[in-house]
Amino acid sequence: MHGRDIRPSLLDPETKSWSKPMIMTHTARSYGSETDLIPTDGRLTAASNVPWYVLLRDEKYKYIRTFVENEVEEIYDLEADPEELVNLATTVSNRSLLVRLRAKALEELRKVDAKFVDRLPKT
Repeated sequence: MHGRDIRPSLLDPETKSWSKPMIMTHTARSYGSETDLIPTDGRLTAASNVPWYVLLRDEKYKYIRTFVENEVEEIYDLEADPEELVNLATTVSNRSLLVRLRAKALEELRKVDAKFVDRLPKT
């Protein structure tokens, strides 16, 4: 399993020393090579009707992209909006932030050899 030691952040959640993005993928009950291709059947939403997604935490931002074609991406400023009520990805003024976080998520996925990364559906 790919990963980094996050114990420093767990021991001191208020630390400002964490400088690397954190990425998580939700692929329901599919693992390893089962995730090489994004399913087009019911497996995409097999767990509580929640679709597969990737989540990137970078500094104060959380970026979410589901694996559903034409689904709206999400960005939340966790300092200004800890309840995640305002999706910054939907505003034109945050276009460069969206492009940056999307690229960073793809970069992190490539680092862990996520086979589906180049087959993600259009947003």
